Amino acid sequence: MFNLFSAAETKAIIVDKLVNQYDKIIKDQNKLEEVRASHQPLSDLEDNKKRMVTRVARENTDFAFGIERVLEQNDLVDISSLVKIVQISKSVCRVLINSKSIGTGFLINQNILVTNNHVIPDIDTCSNTKAEFFYETDEEGRILNPIQFKLEPETFFFTSNMKKIDDDEFSGLDFTMVAVEQTNLKGLNIQDIPSLDLDGNIGKIIKGESCIIIQHPNGLPKKTTLNNNSFFSENKDQIIYETDTLPGSSGALVIGLGTCEPIALHQTGIPKMDEKGNPLTKFGTVATSITPDEDVEWVGNAGIRISRILEMLKKKTFSDDVQNAKKNEILSRTNKSKKEFKKSSRKPTRNCHY
Repeated sequence: MFNLFSAAETKAIIVDKLVNQYDKIIKDQNKLEEVRASHQPLSDLEDNKKRMVTRVARENTDFAFGIERVLEQNDLVDISSLVKIVQISKSVCRVLINSKSIGTGFLINQNILVTNNHVIPDIDTCSNTKAEFFYETDEEGRILNPIQFKLEPETFFFTSNMKKIDDDEFSGLDFTMVAVEQTNLKGLNIQDIPSLDLDGNIGKIIKGESCIIIQHPNGLPKKTTLNNNSFFSENKDQIIYETDTLPGSSGALVIGLGTCEPIALHQTGIPKMDEKGNPLTKFGTVATSITPDEDVEWVGNAGIRISRILEMLKKKTFSDDVQNAKKNEILSRTNKSKKEFKKSSRKPTRNCHY
């Protein structure tokens, strides 16, 4: 069975979730513009002390220098960060259903694909789905040799329905985790493709810092974003950022530029709305289900927090020992990092001026 909802219905369900938070998003966007206009450090947007302290601790350097680099917004980035981003990008793939590109995903813990529930909604869909890695261009614009793997939901499968369902405590976050076959038809091993370990702890990014999204917009060769990428608003489940996307970017990996850590699973664009909650076009008219995305007036984009996904996974108990073992493996970095950051957060913070 393919997606339970049409593209228009999917967008409407996700946008409905944001309507009640729309005023706050607009307020935060205005604050971002005011801080930029007054030439203040964008880190002035951050109001969570715990997140700030842990973010500084992640600098893994002299604490005073870490404060200066994060709070005073020293824009220098180690060249090694670019190397890290390229390496991280190798875990990102196109999601193909019946050979058609319908979204993006990324690989974690050697053989687990992560994407949106509205991209892969159920186990039945997996039989017609493949993860395609290295669909990208080289320095001369030539397409590399993509590598495809089938999915193995019988090995591991966990999903959170895009729509909140009253009797399903695991619904409403819009993500899917599913195992990928060990060896494909060409004899290639999934473990030869770099994968990520997720950290569900706070402090991977602070407001004002840049989000980098590695994605397959419109099913095109892999792309990322370099300009106007600030994280500027949030709610319990999502972070809101400026970073550009297109249809086909659903399920893409969002990383914090400062730490090169996965911070979110890209989910949706947020349109500008009128007082009745109707999405608007760039021409001031109400957008409909047939309005092209490029004609919609976008406020920003939203991604599901990695921390919330891992919180939900932690609550899940599988009936299969193998799946429970994989669950614990996915959570292992979070548990290890939690102990490390408890120690780091005890460092003196008298020089912090947030």
